[in-house]
Amino acid sequence: MIFISISRKELEKKFKRNLIGDAAKKLFAVNLFETVTVEDIAREAEFGKGTLYQYFENKEDILVFVLHRGIGEVCDEIKSRCLEEKDVTKSIQELIRVYYEFLTIYKNLFISFVRWQIEGSLPSHMVEMVTKRHQEKIGLMCQVVERGIKEGVLIDVESKLLVQSIERCINGFNLSFITADQDADDQEKRIEFIKEILFKGILS
Repeated sequence: MIFISISRKELEKKFKRNLIGDAAKKLFAVNLFETVTVEDIAREAEFGKGTLYQYFENKEDILVFVLHRGIGEVCDEIKSRCLEEKDVTKSIQELIRVYYEFLTIYKNLFISFVRWQIEGSLPSHMVEMVTKRHQEKIGLMCQVVERGIKEGVLIDVESKLLVQSIERCINGFNLSFITADQDADDQEKRIEFIKEILFKGILS
């Protein structure tokens, strides 16, 4: 067994980066990225503004950190809540729920990230970090979908195409409520409605 030694300084750095990331995530979940300032994040994290710059270069660096970490967390959720579920139909339904919950929190950040990616205003290494983690998520979603295809629950088409269809349905539905508050009951109704549309279509 190989033990990796982590210094106290490295642990402290990781801890504080995560605290700052948690504060930023909370603010970005309910505000557009452009309206949140470094001062806002520092205040939410209960740090001085100067402390933030010890751990992140700028606000964009914080965005990439939060997105990269968030996609990693949703990958773990897909593994535990979907791939370990023996019932294929429940596994696919849970995938819809996991992705919807993820997008509800991170949609504002994705909008900014995609825009910057199109404009070419983010450093390539930042784009590569998030893109690589996103591809990992797509791969896990494909594994869930492939089980559904194999067992005849889903139509027999390329798994990546089905994953894109699921993503775009949820993206469009979720982003249409970008300026609206979603309470728990509303969110649950929307998740169930998306399941209904994806599994049964819109015909009566």
